Amino acid sequence: MSAEPPDLPKSKRNPLRWLEPSLNGLVIFALLVSTWSLATSDLGETFRNELPWYFKVAIAIVAGLFVLALTYWYNLRAHVEEQWLAVAKTAAAVAPSLVKPALVFLLGAILLIAYHVMKVHPPFDKDATLGGVSVTLLGILCLSSTPAFMTLGVSLLVERRMARGDFAFEVNPSLFGGKRHAAELVRHAQANWEYEREIMEGSIHRMGRHAAILGFLASCILITCSAIWVAERDYPALAVATAATISFTLHQGQIFFRSASNDATARMMARASRTLLIVSICALFFGALFLEGSERPAEAAASEEIAAPREAPPPGNTPPPVANPLSGRTGALLIGIAVALIGERMLRLVTSRAASLLGLEGFSSPVVSDMSVIDGLSEEDAARLAEERIDSVHALAFTPTARIFFNTVYGLQRICDWQDQALLIERVGRTNALLLREQFFIRGAIAGRRLALQRFGHEQAELEAPSPPEPPAPEVPEVTGSELIEVGKKRLEPPPSLEVLPAYGVKKPEAAVDFDKESHVDRALRSLMDDENIEMLEVFWRSVPVLKQRPRT
Repeated sequence: MSAEPPDLPKSKRNPLRWLEPSLNGLVIFALLVSTWSLATSDLGETFRNELPWYFKVAIAIVAGLFVLALTYWYNLRAHVEEQWLAVAKTAAAVAPSLVKPALVFLLGAILLIAYHVMKVHPPFDKDATLGGVSVTLLGILCLSSTPAFMTLGVSLLVERRMARGDFAFEVNPSLFGGKRHAAELVRHAQANWEYEREIMEGSIHRMGRHAAILGFLASCILITCSAIWVAERDYPALAVATAATISFTLHQGQIFFRSASNDATARMMARASRTLLIVSICALFFGALFLEGSERPAEAAASEEIAAPREAPPPGNTPPPVANPLSGRTGALLIGIAVALIGERMLRLVTSRAASLLGLEGFSSPVVSDMSVIDGLSEEDAARLAEERIDSVHALAFTPTARIFFNTVYGLQRICDWQDQALLIERVGRTNALLLREQFFIRGAIAGRRLALQRFGHEQAELEAPSPPEPPAPEVPEVTGSELIEVGKKRLEPPPSLEVLPAYGVKKPEAAVDFDKESHVDRALRSLMDDENIEMLEVFWRSVPVLKQRPRT
């Protein structure tokens, strides 16, 4: 059954009562007037005779849709907000799939505009044409748009990288023996595994879109620089084009290698786009700073020098002036190559120089934590983990294990070994972790927790054991006033279990002496006994990735 429309307010002045009839009447009146005008006026004759048929059909469809919207407005006005949210959700779901077509359309428009701009200033006097189109300009535009087509092919390759998404994990049955909360821990680990797997699948689709954006940016920069160079022979444009080409080539080689290893990520594509923009800005800055404006004034000066008679050189052995290497095409190429090879470090150099000129404080880059304390973690592995924002021992210890597994190519046991060592360092400190390794041959937090349970597990069991029922309170006999005074004096006397420290005159209980005698290692081990992170890591440590059971078709 359809839901009944909500009751209208009872107020006679409510605009909802008369707004709909008024709008409907106004539309009907406007349609009658427009029909009469089209049937009798000169404008109507022009509309009937000269306009094409598809234009008439479009006007009729628009008018019909407008009337239909007004007709159903009254029934839908109570659900306008719900309908708007539904439309917004639909648009948000469809929008990511429109990124690539939109980029291709914009690239086509940019190519068309650049061709017409360069057609005014042809690069050569004699140029071959093919169907009225300049072959030289067509070749320049095709070369400039090559990065977009290359990254489009890469995006089609990386969007199929879902091999690790087909893996689940099975836990060793020995984990359940003698543990009360093992089943609950396994359920939590499986839920985290599925959560990270869904995030990984979403990042793969984002990776293809970011690859398309990288190619679009590179092609736009090259097309713009080509148009400026053809029109004005501008040297900074040549420097920017050189830097963008080299930067894109370096990152494209890395992307090809990583995609072949199923290790490409969306963050890598975004970082390549960021580096491309930074390199272009830096090349433009240094090109404008060290290079001349364009080549055309130099050509005019050369022609004037040819026309004018040469003067005799001055007498004497004056050495010829040394040519500046940062001038002309050679200087533009050198600046572009240097900026592209240095990369993002050039931005720090530019910002620090600009800050020093303006009297501002320079930007200090954050200090990266040392990851060499983890056995089996090389510099290349540390750089790869840094791409996933794991740049310290603390981040390695507390990043979800499933996230590292899905976003990298490392095996599950190797990841667990790294996190086991990092978690021990974070819990007990580097000094105590080294002491545990040298004296007890303990490398990670899982083995440390196991040793702690062996040494202090009985104490925890006694604390968790139910306490015996308290005996009934004895009957208190009546006490006289003199007896109360004697009891008070006895309570004021110091107990025999206290010893006096002569240096401070403070009495110290024996329990405190026993507590001080406990070593730092024992205190560190006690902190590992009730640690949920170690227990969760042990679940993954005792697990094996397996393929999911797919339904048979």
